[in-house]
Amino acid sequence: VQCLYLTDGTPTARDPPTHTPTHLRCPPGADLNRHWREPTRAAHPTIHAAKEMARTLAAEREVVLFCDLHGHSKKSNAFMYGALDGLGGSLPASAGDSSREPPLPGGGGLAGWAGVGDASDRKYVARVLPYVLWRSSHGAFSYRDSHFKVKRSKETTGRVVVARELGIPLSYTLESSYAGPSAGPLAGTHFTRMQLQQVGQLFCIALLDCCSPHVQAEAISSLRDMHAG
Repeated sequence: VQCLYLTDGTPTARDPPTHTPTHLRCPPGADLNRHWREPTRAAHPTIHAAKEMARTLAAEREVVLFCDLHGHSKKSNAFMYGALDGLGGSLPASAGDSSREPPLPGGGGLAGWAGVGDASDRKYVARVLPYVLWRSSHGAFSYRDSHFKVKRSKETTGRVVVARELGIPLSYTLESSYAGPSAGPLAGTHFTRMQLQQVGQLFCIALLDCCSPHVQAEAISSLRDMHAG
């Protein structure tokens, strides 16, 4: 079983001689996360290479999870976007179209998703990892800010193309604000490097936790109650 993690923003363009934040680094005029459907080697070399790597690995073995790591310039907190969900986008959830979702992974552990005992629970699958991460993060990660419904404008992003075209079922973007948290004792401050590293550590721990069928089943039961009605 293989999981893929990618980071956005490559230092291909020099920082402009202004006060523009230096962590916003993309080729001039290009949002790399909008070119996953048909990336070219010349214009989008990092996306082209990453997609080919994902395609090759998916052909060789079962890849069940893809996560693209991003900074977010408009929202606060750390949160996730998903691509496989029948619930809809925000809370409270509404019915969504799951007709284009890839098949659920098979096998054991994380790949098995043994907690999905009922077909009607399929709509909760993409939410399990973000939920487990939120539950153990003590406020460092926001489940409420996480969204799973795919808008038309997002159909060329990494998480959507990887899920639909490459058939990797659990496909996410993990976003961390360029600002900081909106609640708790650190509300209104900027994330520090240590805090961002903590989010990464918590993500890895949550991923390991999700390998447990018991954790999967417990999370789906909690999600079912959370989104009831």
